Amino acid sequence: MASSETGNPPPQKGRALRHCFLRCAEWADRALTWGLDPQTRAEILQERVADRYAHLADPDASIGAVAMRALRSALSDVGYRIFGHDDSAVPIGLVFALIGFGAFIHPLTSDMPFWAGIASHFTGAAFLFMGAVAIVSPRELPRVWLLPGLLVASAGTMGGALTLPASPGAVAVVDLTNRLGLAFVSVALLVLAMALMRPPVKRPLLNAGGAVLWAGALVMAVGQIGWAVLGAGFDATGGVGILVAAACIVGAAILSRLRDVPITS
Repeated sequence: MASSETGNPPPQKGRALRHCFLRCAEWADRALTWGLDPQTRAEILQERVADRYAHLADPDASIGAVAMRALRSALSDVGYRIFGHDDSAVPIGLVFALIGFGAFIHPLTSDMPFWAGIASHFTGAAFLFMGAVAIVSPRELPRVWLLPGLLVASAGTMGGALTLPASPGAVAVVDLTNRLGLAFVSVALLVLAMALMRPPVKRPLLNAGGAVLWAGALVMAVGQIGWAVLGAGFDATGGVGILVAAACIVGAAILSRLRDVPITS
């Protein structure tokens, strides 16, 4: 018997759940499309809201099915931002932030020497700062804010390359490879900073910095794979080394987009 025939009010739990789901999905869409072309972003958000309301209006549609559609849309957004032709600085900012977070906490979770830890902290802070700048201003990076971050990150990375402790035996070759990779990354960041030193932005130097960054990422990936095999062995810790090697390649591919992002002079 229907609730109206029994005199009971219509159930509100399902309606509240659907409203909460729609709000959460809308916030997720806004976050995942942040930095896209404003007109394109507005069209995407409008289409998704209309699509979800249309499906929830169907009495045969379950909220679980609509949630799966929202999850597929979110995964599609993430894939596009990482592997697609995203022309914003958001992916660059996220890579900067991840590198900064890792560099900043690494001395806290290892027994690296004091000066190596200081260099890692400075590097992490610089990358976190550049990540915040890229995410807050995704359509046009401010040169005056990006430049100091690149200079500090370059100095900190070179400091890490010079103070990285050496391991005995075959792992020493891996440490040398990691040092070389860090040195390449430091030079790449310095070249990128030189491209932004004075307006206008020097695109040939940006391209050169991207090429050196790729070289550093490849060397570091080789070093991480070597550490996974020789230093950690094929266990869970070695698996982390393989993941870090893959992250070096993906991160370099995303950071190389810096040459295509508009930078204010």
